[in-house]
Amino acid sequence: MELQSQLVAISQTRIHGRTPRSEIARRIAARPVTLTFRSPSRRPPEAAVELAMMVAEVVVAELREGLPPIKTAAPPLSTTIKAIANSKERDARHPRLRHAQRILRAVTGWGHITDGKPAWLGQLPKNSSLERRCQSAVSCDTLACAPHALFLLMLACGDPTTLARSGMACCSWNHLLLKGATEARQQAAAAPPASPQRQLWTWILRWGTGLTVSQHLGFWCWAQRVARAPADECNIDLSTPTGVLQAAFMVDANALLGLACGLGGIPAGGQLGAAALQAIGTACRCTSSALFFDLLDKLLRKPLQLQRLWLLSNSALPWLITQCRLFQVMLAAHHPQLFKHFFGEGLAPELFFCFWIQRTFSSIIVDDVLLRLWDILIFENSHKILVRLGIAILGLLEQRLRKMDCEKMMKFLLDIKSWGLSSSEILEAALCTKVTRAMLLEVEDVDANNGSST
Repeated sequence: MELQSQLVAISQTRIHGRTPRSEIARRIAARPVTLTFRSPSRRPPEAAVELAMMVAEVVVAELREGLPPIKTAAPPLSTTIKAIANSKERDARHPRLRHAQRILRAVTGWGHITDGKPAWLGQLPKNSSLERRCQSAVSCDTLACAPHALFLLMLACGDPTTLARSGMACCSWNHLLLKGATEARQQAAAAPPASPQRQLWTWILRWGTGLTVSQHLGFWCWAQRVARAPADECNIDLSTPTGVLQAAFMVDANALLGLACGLGGIPAGGQLGAAALQAIGTACRCTSSALFFDLLDKLLRKPLQLQRLWLLSNSALPWLITQCRLFQVMLAAHHPQLFKHFFGEGLAPELFFCFWIQRTFSSIIVDDVLLRLWDILIFENSHKILVRLGIAILGLLEQRLRKMDCEKMMKFLLDIKSWGLSSSEILEAALCTKVTRAMLLEVEDVDANNGSST
């Protein structure tokens, strides 16, 4: 009432001025209920912002109605809490140090010398060019015989450019530093761990000095194994919703057309994609056309699924519900008191998470930190970093949020400037947040076994 808002829908059913009061009362009495208001504003919001909030409201409503509530004493929340507690008991070291030592342990056995040759040569395929070259050499260089020292040197540098150039110094270093670095892990709980080379790159991207502005696009192409073509070969303007729709149509036309038929018109999700690409183009100091089509084609597909994230597929809604469920469980495990406060005030924290991820946090994380976020997202081929960011933001704001009621929390979380948080501070907190692939897969498995109606 204070904002002169207008009630336009009750549980996704349209309400207008001629709707009988008895019908409104009946629908509100049927719980759970979702109320949708239109708030007048002197300055209309951006189309992408308004669309993201509308989608977030629908996703949260479907999540609350289609999935059972999480319980502390039952999976997946109970097992997630236990996994986090066990991790803290085992090792209280900073995640940066813990990750580095895990990488060094993985390559300790590579340097055992046999007949003047390092042990890692035994892992090469028989009669491979590198194996023949190393066997015919009188001796390997010092660091090739001691991969532990080579990896330690790279960790000390913390520079992705130095790591890449060192990998091109010779065939031995190329194998030790670059072999398998772009081979992503399989999406399975029992999948083998990533190669030491990939773990090294992951550490450098998380904790290192970062890439220069001009290097990000080339790195994304390398990480996704896309041949970088000249920017003028892209004749589709990806800074516009139409260009994003064209890209989505070529990736999965059936999913896009299925969504368009359901909406009775052109999907508006192209606005979300265009807004995200414009933010990336601005941070990269290049036109959006330079984010050429082949790279976007990769990102729209599995496992990143940006076509679903930007609401350009008829399977976008259940996918977004799953992402919000993952966030809901992880937040309850990491910050139980804050989650209880949200629940007691009747406010769903996953509403804001869904709103943030549709814009890939571009309204919160800016400039070089935004590019670093995309480096991690694209290289890891996983949405873990997005879940971590959502948890980190609410964790940093926990003390202030727990002193607010529902209305004040809504205003506070929508007013990003009032947070007083820097982009680097948020990303640092996210990288220290424990969220693993196994945790996320377990949440999905539990919901699948419960037979969710979504």
